[in-house]
Amino acid sequence: MKHFSEPLSLLLIIILAGCSPRIDVSLGWYYWRTDVRFDENDRILFSSFGTERLYVRFFDVTYDTGTRAAVPTAPANIRSLPGTNCCIVPVVFITVDALTHADAPSLARAVVSRVRAMADDAGFRSRIDEIQLDSDWTAKTRDTYFAMLREVKRLGIGSTAVTVSSTIRLHQVKYRKSMGAPPADRLMLMLYNVHSPRDFTAANAIYDASAERYLRYLPDYPIALDIAVPVYAQCRQYGSRSNFIRLMNDVRARDIPAGDVVMLAPHRYRTVNDTLLSGHRVMKNDILAVDETDLDAALSIVRTCRRYGQRTGKLSERIVLYHYDRYARRLSSAAIVSFTNDVRRQ
Repeated sequence: MKHFSEPLSLLLIIILAGCSPRIDVSLGWYYWRTDVRFDENDRILFSSFGTERLYVRFFDVTYDTGTRAAVPTAPANIRSLPGTNCCIVPVVFITVDALTHADAPSLARAVVSRVRAMADDAGFRSRIDEIQLDSDWTAKTRDTYFAMLREVKRLGIGSTAVTVSSTIRLHQVKYRKSMGAPPADRLMLMLYNVHSPRDFTAANAIYDASAERYLRYLPDYPIALDIAVPVYAQCRQYGSRSNFIRLMNDVRARDIPAGDVVMLAPHRYRTVNDTLLSGHRVMKNDILAVDETDLDAALSIVRTCRRYGQRTGKLSERIVLYHYDRYARRLSSAAIVSFTNDVRRQ
């Protein structure tokens, strides 16, 4: 039997890899900043990535104890939107406090009226085909939240029907019997923040293998889930006695001032001088724990989810990256093409 030459063998491997079964997926991004502004570089990245949906945080809904009413707070300042064909999905975060003290109709009206006004001001209400509500509801607040979802659906955003989607956390999947399943058109499983930032012992508070103890409940969930996977970083700052001080967003290991720290473990440091990090004061002997995820981590998470949910049809075709930040804007075209090809491959 003749042996293939090395170049021919390599070519054959590449061809066979290209023939792997393909998954028809829809890719998108979350945008979670108050200042909503995009330029030509953003448009090019979205186009290269094949972005179909951009989930933009519009505002939060909190409960005002003075007026005893649910009120929109911290609204986004929408300066410009990407000039692409991707759909803009308004995302509204509902606090547990609002769900506890307000009624579903008032919550729904607060959301719908503000989304309509902001979309009209930005000139794209007619382009909205989905609105997403984000809340870490509890067993005690689920009835209010679920009723709110139904009311938002009834009120609508424009003249045409709008999909109402809801986020869902890992623990809400595991404890479905007590937590219930939201009566939304679509559900987005948030695959990040698996540990509280206050957890000093967490090696990576954004995502680690402990999530698998929740993912094994995917086959029992009654609805196919969209998935949101992390591509962001953060730094947890603790005092010398392991007391939590703050969470700093968009801080990676490369941002840690090397001359002011000693490494205790991978991505964990003790400061040896007073210093500044991301505009915040860090004192000598504070502990810094950096949590990082990137496209490689996102791809690994997608594969893990598919292992638990795809064969049982509990995952949809929609994958969204959280979130569009400094790291995302620096991605190369090659990295984006590689990720999109890999995520579409079985």
